[in-house]
Amino acid sequence: MRLRELWLYGFKSFGRKTGVRFAPGITAIVGPNGSGKSNLIDAVRFVLGEANARALRGSRLEDLVFSGSAARRGLGYAEVTLVLDNRDGFFSLPYEEISVTRRILRNGESAAWINGSPVRLKDLSTLFLDTGLGQGAFAIVGQGEVDALIAERPEARRTAFEELAGIRRFRERKREAEADLAEVEANLTRVRDLLTALEEERAPLREEAERARRYLALREELAEVEGRLLLTELLRHEREAARAFRLAQALEAAEERVREQGTRLAQRLSRLRDAEERLRAGKRREEGEYESLRARREAVLRDLLALEAADAERRQGLVRMRDELRKALAERRHVRAALVRAKAERDELAAELATLAREESELSAPFGEDGDPLPELQDRAFAAAREAARLRSELRRLEEELARLDRRRGQLLAEREELTERHDRALRAAERAKAELDGVRAELERVRAELAERRKRREETARALRTAEARLLEAERELERLRARVAALAHQASLAYGEGVRAVLAAREELGGILGTVSSLLDVPEELGLAVDVALGGAWEHLVVESEGDARRAIAFLKERGKGRATFLPLDTLRPRELPPRERDLLARVPGVRGVLAEWVRTEPRYAVVVRHLLGQVVLAETLAAATQAARLLGFRTRVVTPEGDVVHPGGAMTGGAPRPRGRGGRTSFPPEQVLRAAEAELRRAESEHGEILRATEELRAAEETNARAEEELRARLFSLQEEERDRREEVLRAQREAEVLAAELRAADEELALSEATRSDLKRELAEIRAGLVRAEAEETSLAAELAERAREAERRRREREEFHRRQGELRIRRARLEEKSEANARALADLERVAASLRDEIARTWEAYREGKRHVRAQAERVRSYADELVRYDGELEQRKRVLAGYDAALHAVRRRAEEAEERLRRVDAARVELVRRREAHASRAREAELRAEEVRNRLRATLRLPPEAARERYAPLSDDEVPAARERLASLETALAELGSVNTYVLEEEARIERRMEELSASLEDLEAGKRRLTELLRRLEREMEERFREAFARVDAAFREHVAFLFGGGQGYLVLTDPAHPLEGGVEVVLEPPGKRRMPLTLLSGGERAMAALALLFAFLQVREVPFVILDEAEAALDEGNLGRFGELLRRFRERTQLLVITHRKKTMAFADVLYGVVLDDDGTSRILSVSLEDVDEEAEVTLRTSP
Repeated sequence: MRLRELWLYGFKSFGRKTGVRFAPGITAIVGPNGSGKSNLIDAVRFVLGEANARALRGSRLEDLVFSGSAARRGLGYAEVTLVLDNRDGFFSLPYEEISVTRRILRNGESAAWINGSPVRLKDLSTLFLDTGLGQGAFAIVGQGEVDALIAERPEARRTAFEELAGIRRFRERKREAEADLAEVEANLTRVRDLLTALEEERAPLREEAERARRYLALREELAEVEGRLLLTELLRHEREAARAFRLAQALEAAEERVREQGTRLAQRLSRLRDAEERLRAGKRREEGEYESLRARREAVLRDLLALEAADAERRQGLVRMRDELRKALAERRHVRAALVRAKAERDELAAELATLAREESELSAPFGEDGDPLPELQDRAFAAAREAARLRSELRRLEEELARLDRRRGQLLAEREELTERHDRALRAAERAKAELDGVRAELERVRAELAERRKRREETARALRTAEARLLEAERELERLRARVAALAHQASLAYGEGVRAVLAAREELGGILGTVSSLLDVPEELGLAVDVALGGAWEHLVVESEGDARRAIAFLKERGKGRATFLPLDTLRPRELPPRERDLLARVPGVRGVLAEWVRTEPRYAVVVRHLLGQVVLAETLAAATQAARLLGFRTRVVTPEGDVVHPGGAMTGGAPRPRGRGGRTSFPPEQVLRAAEAELRRAESEHGEILRATEELRAAEETNARAEEELRARLFSLQEEERDRREEVLRAQREAEVLAAELRAADEELALSEATRSDLKRELAEIRAGLVRAEAEETSLAAELAERAREAERRRREREEFHRRQGELRIRRARLEEKSEANARALADLERVAASLRDEIARTWEAYREGKRHVRAQAERVRSYADELVRYDGELEQRKRVLAGYDAALHAVRRRAEEAEERLRRVDAARVELVRRREAHASRAREAELRAEEVRNRLRATLRLPPEAARERYAPLSDDEVPAARERLASLETALAELGSVNTYVLEEEARIERRMEELSASLEDLEAGKRRLTELLRRLEREMEERFREAFARVDAAFREHVAFLFGGGQGYLVLTDPAHPLEGGVEVVLEPPGKRRMPLTLLSGGERAMAALALLFAFLQVREVPFVILDEAEAALDEGNLGRFGELLRRFRERTQLLVITHRKKTMAFADVLYGVVLDDDGTSRILSVSLEDVDEEAEVTLRTSP
C-alpha cells in the first residue's frame, strides 16, 4: 500500500483546489517559511481522523477553514481527500484504491467519506488503528516533534511501542470485557437478593390459595345456575319481540303496497303537471316565435326602406362622377395642346444654340495654332515653381507625417494595452452576467414549480370545499343515530352490575371514598377489547376505593343491608404486578409480541396502579402462534392473550375459538358502562367532527382566497423574474457584444500598428526621392525664368490682339448663356406638363372605374330590394300560421288541467289510508322494541354477571322448562349464601403464588447463566493480557536490536539501547532510552546536544520503521538540528528505507533535497493562497520542465 494522491480545498492557506500526486520513493517538499508546507502534514493528520485541534496547530477545528485574504474571499468549508493504493490488500476493504475524504464546515460540523460512502469519525480511526497511521502514530513526525520521542516520559513512550506491536485493539477489547464483568457481578448480587425475598414472600400465601380455590368452584356453579335462568328469560322476551315484529312487517308490507299505489298516482300527477308545463312552454315558445317573426318583418321593412334611400343616393353619386369625368377629359385635351407647343419651342432654341456655337468657332480660329507661346512658357515656369514649392511642401508634410506616425504609434501601443484590459473586463462581466442569468433562471423555474404547486393546491382546496357540505350532512345524520344509541345504553347501564356493586354505587355518597368500578375507570382501545375482556374476567365490576378503611366500611354496609357481595381495590394498599426486566428483554426478541397488556390500557395517573395490578403480568401477542412462543420462552408461567381473545394460561392450557360477535356500535362486548362511555365519547367525537367540518369549510374558503392571492403574487413574481431574465439576457448579450467589439478593436489596433510600421518605411523612402526631385525642380525653375524674360516683349504685341478677340467672344458667350437658360426653363415647363398629363390619365382611369363599380352596386341594390319585398310576403304567411298553432295549445291545456285535478283527488284518498297503516305498524313496532329492550337488559345481565355474550350463553347453557325454574332459583340462593359465608376471598393469590414460583425458577436459571458468563469473561481477560504481553515483549526486543544498529550508524560509533522500567509488568511500566555517544560516558538525555537528541530520536524512529512496515512516513524538518556530516548519514538511511516504504520529507536543507526522487515546491501567491510546484528530478536533465499542480 502506498500514498497516491492528496487533494486540498479551503484547508488553511490552500484557498484553491490543490492536488499532489506522490510517486514511490523519497519525496521532498521545500519552500520559504510561511508558504504552507507544514499545512500539508496537518491535512494528512486531519483526513486520518485527528480530532484534537491543537495537534493540527489550531485552537478550534473551524480555524482550519481558509479565512480569506485582502485579494481573495474566505470559504465556507475545508476538505481534504487522501487516495491510497490498496492493490496489495493492506486494508481489508474490497477496493484496489481507497479514497478517504473529510470535510469541516465553518460552523464546526464535520463529515467523512470512504470511497464516497458516508462514515463516522470513529470509523476513520478504526480503519487506521494499529497501522502506524492512527492518532498519535509514530509514522507522522511534525515540525519540532522529532525530539518528543526522546524527551517524553517513559510511560508515554510505551504508547508508541503498543502502536508498533498492534495491541491497542486488544486494549479496547480488554476494556469492554472488564465492563461486562463488572455488570455480570452486579447482576449476580441482585439475583441472589431477589431469590431470598421471593422465598420469604411465598410462605404465607398457601392457606389463602386453598380458600380461593373453593371460592372459584362455588362461583362457577353459581354462574351455571344463573346463566340458565337468564337464558330462559331471554328466550321468552325474544319470542315476544319476534311475534310483534312479524305483525309490524306484515303491516309494513301493506303500507308499502299503498305507498306504491300513491307513488304511481303521484307519478301520473307529475306527468300531467309536466305535460301541462310542456304545453305552457310550447305556447310560450310559439308566442316568442310569433313575436320574433313580427320583429323580423319590421326589421326587413326597415332594411327595405333604408336600401331604397341608399339606392337613390348612389344614383345621384353616379351623376356627379359622370360630370367630373367630362371635366377631366376636357382638361386633358388642353394639357396635350400645351405640351405640343412646348416641344416646338424647345426645338427652336436648340437650333439657335447650334448657330451660336458655329460663330464662336469661326471667331477663335485665328488664335488656334499660332497662339502666343509666352503663356506656355509662363505656364512651364509657374509649373516648375509650383513643383518646387510642392516638393518643399511635400517634404515638410512627409516630415510632419513621420513625426505624427511616431506619435500615433505610441498612442496605438497605449490604446492596445487599454483595449486588452477592457476586453478582459468585458469577458469577466459576461461571465458574471451569465452566472446571474443562471441564478435568475433557476429562481424562475422554482417560482414556476411553486406556481404549479399552488394551482394544484387551489384545485385540491376547491375539491375539499365541495365535499365539505356532503360530509356535514353525513355528520348530522350520524349525530342523530348516536344520540338515540346513547339514550338506550344509558338505560341498560343501570342494570349492568351485580346486586352488591349496584348497592355500593347507589350509596357512594353515604359511604365516601368510592371511586367507581374498574370498567368505568379504564379506557380500552377498540381492537384490544376481547384481549382485556378475557384477561380481566370478573374484575370488570371490582370497585376501586381510596383506602383500606373505605373498603371495610363498604363491606360492612353490604353485610348490614344483605345486598350481596363485591370486590374492592384500595389504592393505598394495592401493589402493582409487573414482569421482571429479564422477561421483558426476552419478550422484546419474540416477533409478534406487543409487550405487557397494561401498557396498552389508558387511565388517569392515580389509577395506573389498578391497571398494573390487574394486567401488569399479562402479555399481549399479535397471534396465537406468537403467544405460544412467548409463553414457552417464559416457561408457561405467565398468561398471554391475543386481540382475538385467545389465551395461553399459566401451565400451558389454551383457550380460543371463533371471535365474539360485535355489538351495534362495532365494539366488543364490554360491560354496558364501558360501552356507554365509548358511545358518549363517540357522540362527543361526532359533535366535535361536526364542528370541525364547519370550521374546515370556512378555513377552506379562507385557504382558497389565500391561495388565489398567493397565486397572483406568484404570477407577479413570475412576471418580474421574466423581466429580470430578459434584462440579464440582454446584459449577457451586451457584455458579449462589447467583448466582441473590443476584440475587433484590438485586432484593428494590431493591424493599424503593423500598417503604421509599413507606412513609416514608405515615408522614409519617399523623403529621399522628394529631396532629389526638389534639386531638379529648382534648376529647371532658374532656366525657365531666363527664357520667360526673352519672350515677354513678344507677348505684349499679341496681348492687344487677344483683348479684341476676348471682347467679341464674351458677347457671344453671354448670348449663348441666355439661350441655354431659356432652353432649361422650356424643358422644366415641358416636364411639368408631362407630369400633369400623367396625373390626369390616372385620375380619369380611377374615376371611370369608380363609375362602373357604382353602376354594378346600383344593379345589386335593386336585386336586394326585390328580395326583401318577397321576404315580407313570406313573413305575413308564417304569422297567420302561428296564430292557428296558439289556438291549438289553449285547447290542449284545458284538457290536461281537468285530468290533473282528478288525479289529485285520488292521491289524497290513498295518503289517508297509508297514514292509518303507519299508525298500526308503529304500535306493533313499539311493542317489539319494548320486548327487545327487555331482552337486551337480560343480555346485559349475562354480560355483567357471567362475562358472556348471549351467543356464548346459548352454546354453553340449556334453557329451563317452566317447572325447573323455581328449583333453580332456590339453588341460586343457597349458592349465594355459601359464598357469603366464605367472606372476602382474594382470588389473585393463586396467580401470585404461581407467579412467585415461576419467578424463582427464572431467577435460578438466570443465576446459573450469570455465573457461567463470569467464568467466560475472566478467562477472556487472562488470554488478552497474555497475548498483549507477548506481542509487546517481541516488538520491544526487535526495536531494541534495530535501535542499537541505527545509533551506531548515525553516531559513527558509541552505543544505545532500550530498557523496561518494570520488566515484570511491561504493559504498566515505561521504556527508557540509554545513549552513550562515541567518546563520552553514559549521560541523561537532557544533557545531550540538540543534534545528538535529534539523531537519537531518528535512530528510534527508523528502528520502529524497520520492525513495523508502514505505508508511508512523513518527516517535517526532522533533520533541522543535524550538521552536514550527520545529514549525509540521515540521507543514507532515507535511501535504505525508500524501497520498503514511501517517504515524504519537508526540508530546508539542500543536501536532503539531493536524496529526493521527486521535489515539490510550495509558494505563497499574491492573493494569500498556497500553491504547489513539482519537479521530477529524474527527468529534469531531459525535459527541464516544471508543471504546476494547482487547480484554479
